[in-house]
This record gives sequence, structure tokens and C-alpha cells, in this order.
Amino acid sequence: MGTLSNPVNRLETPLIDSLSAPDVDLRISPGPVIAVLLGMCLLLFFVMDGQVDADYRLRLLQFTVAFYAMTALAWIVTTSSSSLGCWAVVVGLTVLILFGEERLRLPGFLVLLTIPIALAAVLIHLRAAVGVGVALSAAALALPRLVETGTAPVIALTAVWGVLAVIGAAYRPIHEAALANRQHSEYVSAVLSKTREGRGALAQALDDLAHANRQLALANERTARLREVAEEAQKAKTAFVARVSHEFRTPLNMIIGLVGLMTESPEVYGLNLPTELTKDLTIVQRNTEHLTSLVDDVLALSQAEADRLTLHRQQVDLGALIEGALAVVQPLVEKKRIEIAFAVPPDLPSVYCDRVRVRQVLLNLVSNAVRFTDRGGVRIQVVQRDRYVVISVSDTGAGIPPEQREGLFEPFSHGRGGPWREGAGSGLGLSISKQFVELHGGRIWFESEVGKGSTFSFDLPIELPDEHARKPGYQMLPEWSWIERSSRARPPDLDRQPLVVVCDETGELPQMHAGLSDEAEFVEVSNLNAVAEQLLRFPAHAVVVNSATPQGMWSALAKTRASAPDTPLLGWNVPPRGGRVRQAGAVSYLVKPVTRTALLDALGQVGRPVRRVLVVDDDPDVLQLFERVLLTIEAGLEITLASDGIQALDALREEPYDLVMLDVVMPGLDGWQVLNAKQQDARMRDVPVILVSAQDPINQPVTSPVFMATVDGGLSLRQLVRCSLAVSSQLLRPD
Repeated sequence: MGTLSNPVNRLETPLIDSLSAPDVDLRISPGPVIAVLLGMCLLLFFVMDGQVDADYRLRLLQFTVAFYAMTALAWIVTTSSSSLGCWAVVVGLTVLILFGEERLRLPGFLVLLTIPIALAAVLIHLRAAVGVGVALSAAALALPRLVETGTAPVIALTAVWGVLAVIGAAYRPIHEAALANRQHSEYVSAVLSKTREGRGALAQALDDLAHANRQLALANERTARLREVAEEAQKAKTAFVARVSHEFRTPLNMIIGLVGLMTESPEVYGLNLPTELTKDLTIVQRNTEHLTSLVDDVLALSQAEADRLTLHRQQVDLGALIEGALAVVQPLVEKKRIEIAFAVPPDLPSVYCDRVRVRQVLLNLVSNAVRFTDRGGVRIQVVQRDRYVVISVSDTGAGIPPEQREGLFEPFSHGRGGPWREGAGSGLGLSISKQFVELHGGRIWFESEVGKGSTFSFDLPIELPDEHARKPGYQMLPEWSWIERSSRARPPDLDRQPLVVVCDETGELPQMHAGLSDEAEFVEVSNLNAVAEQLLRFPAHAVVVNSATPQGMWSALAKTRASAPDTPLLGWNVPPRGGRVRQAGAVSYLVKPVTRTALLDALGQVGRPVRRVLVVDDDPDVLQLFERVLLTIEAGLEITLASDGIQALDALREEPYDLVMLDVVMPGLDGWQVLNAKQQDARMRDVPVILVSAQDPINQPVTSPVFMATVDGGLSLRQLVRCSLAVSSQLLRPD
């Protein structure tokens, strides 16, 4: 829209400039003037009719007739042309007044000449009035009849020019007001025109915006549906991978177990195996273990992509963790005759991390370095940098060519050779390592030089970052001055996340903010005494107390009540890592495939001599395998076999046993149900149980069988109903 000038600034103009613009004069229509003059003439005739003689009445009648003729003529001219009608009124009235002065001979009658002067000013223009005044003055000087009448013409002309002077004096402000109104009218007209154009453009923009919004709504709806489809596909893929891994582990358990028996205890079969056969069986065992690790890697990667991989953090000594990882790869190091060393600072603090996941990262990097190093050695170095610990694994191998570095951390990516090249691995180790490191809040990178080797490094935060360490107002500077607002503040309606303080006595609750940061903001404290201190710093929407057992939940909430008198308290029963196993009455949990070493470690946790063993599994081959493995460990064991949970409970009621090896997934009664029934019977309650399954309990979703809520002062009936409806609606919704 163009810029419009202010019309008020254009009013300071001379009168002559104003008079040069006749289109801004204040004019009246000649019709009403003619009507008023006609009325005045009638009034004059009736007033004077009874006061004059017959001769004078005749002259008055003549004047009246002439007046009517003049008005009729002016009216006729006005109907065809308004401007000519105005001149007809002025000229006709002037002639009529001169005619009346001649016929009526009234004293001071010529003073009426001021009327056409005034009418010329309002009907035509001020210049017309001046012109008429000049014409009358010239006529008065030129006509002897008017000059001989004495002082009457002089008085009349004086009156005419006096009226002209008054009209001229009064005309300027009126004319300026009319000019201002005209200019304002033009300005408003221009503004209205621009406004109409802008309104049209705005209407078009609104229509386009509405169309775009409709398209966006459709796109959002389609995106939401596609997202649902993708999420369902992701869940289906995760479930498929979990099921396939379970199905893989059972036959792998048989293969590894039987091959292990053949290579480690050939006397079970009553013969000595040939050397070549032993070598071949060793190759079979090594490849089977590789297939097992591949299944574990695929399962871990699937869980990481589905955001179901949780971390179980604890204080970890990295030095001991590295020594354990080196012990695993030591046979390969000795076989390749290379050197391996590591350096850990003596003052290195413990790191708050997931021991299992970090160990897996170390194993992936160290095993890769050893696998691709033929000469020289591998060195592991640990340094502390600010809040992080940096672990570097360097080798003296061939290095990674530049064209193979891109996408090295992607799944099934290989820096050397194809995906199934012998010794190249599954291609998942680096991808899984990257997932684990990033879940800890760290990063992983590498440096490589062809012919000199590679260095893979990753860092881990020593402690979780304290996002609430600073008090409110830390960003305010003392020199800032206060400025009072001139308008009322209208803060935006922000979608604020609730703040929840979590007290976990088990110390192994998964870090909720990793997968639930969009639901709420969690602040974790280590004990109940720290709850009050945390609430003083940051008021919370709720306090969550996690207990290892349902029985200890209420006592923990009662202790917390004094620290949080006005805050809702929520009780969870998320057991620690392996807590469900211990709560159910089992002493250990073995994940298939079960090696002889793992079984020996589990037997060592029983804590008492074992002579009678009950093995429960729905697979006859697995029963036979465990029977043979147990007999290789202890030849005099009495082993009873059961193919389902009902047979296991019947056997436990009939005879005492020192140990039960119980499969988790079975038709009818599963392992957990058997444990529950066992705990209810005093005769079998103290029998140790080792659970065996192809499902790793650590990778299962975190659940709490009990949820408890309490608030200071209790809950009213209305609150009870609302809370019950809200909780029930959440329980009915799928996760």
C-alpha cells in the first residue's frame, strides 16, 4: 500500500489559491432559494395590499407578476442546468429589484441588491458576487436615473460592498473548512481503496492459508497413520527377532552342549576321539558360539532401535572391567602371537555406567583390533578429561582405507571385505557399540592410517549430569536494572513437563529419562533422606519411591511422608537386576545356550552339597543334554527328569531334592508359576532352583506388579473416583 500524505498540512494556502478551486466551494441548490424568494414576494404583496391606493396596487401587482415570471424562468432553467439556474436567479433578482425600485419607489429599496450579491456568493462563487457588485456599481455610475435619485444609490452600493466585505471575510474559513473536508474525503477515499485492495489480498491469503491448513491436516493425518504403521512394523520386527532368537538359542544350546561334551569329556561316550575329529568339532563349536553371539547382537540392535534397551547403571571400576575383557580375547592373542597392553591411571575414578554394556563395547573393539592385527600389538589406554573418561583401543594392523570409512558404524558394515568374509565378523559390533555409548551420553569415533593401524575411542561421563544443580535466577546479573512493564504480561501457554523425584533404594533402576523424557522430567536421589533436600530446591509434582519388594513399599512411603507433606507419593515395585529371579525363589538364571562353565558357576551359588537334582524341560533333547553335562561335573548325582510343571511339582511333593533346574517357557505351567506354587508349599519352599531359558531377563521390559499412591490428608471420594478412572484408563491402554 502506498504512502498517503496528511491533508491537514496542505491547508495553509492563500485565499486566492482557494478561490481558484471552485470544486471545493460550499454551494446550495437554487431550488430552495427560489421557493424562499417566492414566499417573501407573496408576504410583501399581502402586507402592502391593504395599505396603498389603487394605482400603487397596480404597480405592486406588476412587480409581483414580474417576480413570478422571473422565478418561473429561473426554475425552468434550473431543471435543465443547475449552474445556469443559479445565474438566472442572481441576474433575474437583480433586474427585478431594479424594476421594483422603478415601479414601487420605496425608500431604501435598492438596499435589497445585497440579496443577489449574497446569493451569487452561495449559489455560484465569491468571484461571481464580486462581479455582480462591480456590474451594479458601473450601472449606478452610468445610468443618469440612478444618479439623480440622490443618496439612495450611494447607500445601496455601500451596503452591497459592505456585504461583499463581510462575505469575503467569512468565506475564507468556510472555504478552508470545505477544502479540508474535500482533502480528507480524498484521503479517506484513497485509504478505503487501499484497504479494499488489502482486504481482497488478505481474503485471498486466508483462503490460501485455509487450503494449506487443510492440506497440512491431511498430511499430518497421513503421517500419523504411516507412523502407526511403522511403529507396528517395528514392534512386529522386535517381536519377530525376540522369537527367532529364542528359537535359535534352543538348538544352539544342544549343539554347543553336545559338542562341548565331545571335546571336553569324550570319556562319556566310552571312546577316544581322533585328533582330526576333535579339531573339526572345535571348529563347529567356535562357529556355533559365533552364531550365538550374532543372535545376541541382532537382538540387542533390535531392542536399541525400538527404544527398549535400558541401562542398569552402577559404579564400575574400569581397570577391572578391562582386565576381564582382555581375559576373554587372551586365547586369540596367544594364537596370533601379538602383544596386548593397557594403561589405566591409578587415580581414575569409578564410572557410573552399565557394566555389561560397556564390557560388550570393550570386547567388540578389542576383538576387532586383535582380529585384524597380525604383527605388533594392541594397546588400551584410559585417560580422564574433565567429566569424561576416554577409552582408546589402538592396533598396528593394516588400517582402514578412506573409501571404506563412511558408514563404518552402520549395521552390517565392514571396513574390510564382504559381509560374510571369514574373520570379518557380523558387521554389528561397531553399530551396537555406538548405540551403547550414546545411551550413556557419550560418543565414539576412530582414527586410522593405512599401513599403520587404527585407533577406536569412546568417552563416558563419570557421573550423570546434574541438570538441577543451579538455583533459579543464576542467569540474572547484579547490574541489571528493573524496568516496569507498560502493559499487562500475557505469558504463552507452555506445555510444561511435570517434575518427578525418584528415590530408588535398589540402586539399579533403569535411567527413565533415556526413554521417557517426553513424559516427565525425572530427578533421581539415592536415599530417602535426600528427598527432602531435593524438594526444598525444586518443588516436584510427585515423589516416586521404588522398593525391591511389595512388602517394603508401604514402610518406605511412610518414612517419606514427613519429608514431603504436601506432595503426592507413589510407590513402585521395580525389582533390581535379577530381582525377580531372587524374589521368585531362584538362586540363578541361565540363558541358553548353557555352557559347562556357566553351569558350574550356577552350582557354586547353591551354597550346599548337591546330590539329588530334578531337571524340568519340555524338550527331551535338552533333558538328555543336561543329564549328561551334570554327570560330567559330578558322576554320583541322582538325576530325575520331568517334562512339564505339573510333573515337577508332583516330584517335589513325593521326594526331597537338593536342586531343581527349571525351564521357564513350558506348556501348561511355566517356570514362574511352578516357582510360585513351590513358594506356597512349606515342604518344597527351601529347595534351590536354577532357572534356564532362552530369554534373557535383563532384556525384558521393566514392569512393576504393584502401584501405590498416597497423599497427605487422604483422598476424598471425588478424588478416589477420578484417580481410579484415570488409572484404569491407563491400564487398559496398550504400552
